[in-house]
Amino acid sequence: MTIQLLNRTFVGTANAAFQRIEDDLVIAFPPPNNVVIDPGAQVREMMTRNNLGQMTRAQTIPTGTVPVMNLSFGVMNMETIAFRMNRKLAAGSFASHWPYQLQVVSEALPAKVIGYLGYGVAADAVAHGSVVREGASAPLAQDDFADHATWKGTPDKFGVGANGALVFSTNLVAAKEMVTLLLPETLTGNKISGLPAGPMKFTCNLVDTFGTVSVLTVYNCEPNPASAAIDFSAESTEMVMNINNLPGTCDFFSLVDTDLKVTCI
Repeated sequence: MTIQLLNRTFVGTANAAFQRIEDDLVIAFPPPNNVVIDPGAQVREMMTRNNLGQMTRAQTIPTGTVPVMNLSFGVMNMETIAFRMNRKLAAGSFASHWPYQLQVVSEALPAKVIGYLGYGVAADAVAHGSVVREGASAPLAQDDFADHATWKGTPDKFGVGANGALVFSTNLVAAKEMVTLLLPETLTGNKISGLPAGPMKFTCNLVDTFGTVSVLTVYNCEPNPASAAIDFSAESTEMVMNINNLPGTCDFFSLVDTDLKVTCI
């Protein structure tokens, strides 16, 4: 046996994929930073006494396994968050609002163009605004956008025009006030639904110091939604997967050591 063969070891994980068992959809995640499987062995220890009369362990009997898999992905996005919560994504249009904070340096701000928040907002859509007065938030009153000339002399007012155009009272402009607005918007995109993601099959390549591949397969697993809090500014997404048992089987994963190598394109 050569020293190289003796020191053969896994370098890390390479490509990996979740496949939804329900419809065979492959979830397009990047390769995980790490994969950790905890067999979650449960045992019963049989005790006895030795020749000195001391209690000691005679035998350890396995009574069960509750395996889990921990993964870390170097991204934080909509799909990883939904997956971590054990939810599917739903596409559609959703009524919502978006916060907008700005310094008022002009009586009128132009409408937004297509592709930017604010585009599609109807004129005089109901919005909300505030400005700081004596150290506390004070409400701004909304008025008709088209009648701006008649009310702009009244303090602390704003109006919303088509596609998110804005107008303000002259006192806000003169003081260059910082205002906070909550503007209505119908958002089109993906939303975390109430439907469970469902059980998954997980397959992952492990590469060793020879560049050869071993294939890890977890037959049935699903995200544990109680795993941890979600930090939207995090550099990675941590996931805890509950590994389930398939009826009639005893092993919850397989690891096949091959002599196949990988190449880079």
